[in-house]
Amino acid sequence: MLSISPAFAQYRQDIANTPPDGAINAYRSAAKEYAALYNGIEQIPYPAHFLNHPYLNTSDFVPGTIRYNDVLYKDIPMRLDLFREELIVRSTDKPFNIVLAYEKLGYAQIGESTVLSFYNKTWQNRPPGKYVVLLYENRHTVLKQYVVSYVERIDPTKVESSFKIQERYYICKDERMYPVKNKKTLLSVFPDRAEELGKYIKEHKLKFGKRPGQTIIALVKQYENLTR
Repeated sequence: MLSISPAFAQYRQDIANTPPDGAINAYRSAAKEYAALYNGIEQIPYPAHFLNHPYLNTSDFVPGTIRYNDVLYKDIPMRLDLFREELIVRSTDKPFNIVLAYEKLGYAQIGESTVLSFYNKTWQNRPPGKYVVLLYENRHTVLKQYVVSYVERIDPTKVESSFKIQERYYICKDERMYPVKNKKTLLSVFPDRAEELGKYIKEHKLKFGKRPGQTIIALVKQYENLTR
């Protein structure tokens, strides 16, 4: 069974059908589509004393493409807050940044990361959370989820606050999400080809601990080659 998500299918279609920038901008201007995008709640800033930031890849706003409420927007400055699970756009006419409703997100392309919303997804065994990053999509889907916690360190002279960021990986197969933590759980997703995939790992010297995302994608691609 194919597991290509509707959001990613729409992303592919958007890339193929995107008209010239001038045509998009003219359409937006006439339809006043920006008003819908920037109609959200205000982002609450973090205190300045944090040692690190909780955003995907960078704390800067990165221009990207977003399909929101079934409307396509380009060159929108965005960032994803992994701790609060908020997709944020930088407003051009308000003194604050806007948090988008995750229920309305089709996808957001922020730099090289494709962000999907869990809303309305039918995958079984879905973990808690709102957003995931799409790593690979074909007959199977590989996703990465960030789990962020607040850490506070207190000594006699000061309090240090920071974010602990953990990565979790999943393979979607037959509409079910399988958590992948190591080589054993990775091979258990494909028991019909576990022996062959184990040999592939050894032959290509794949290391799950050092490059988990790349290793998972390589094994999924190999499984798809073996089961054409």
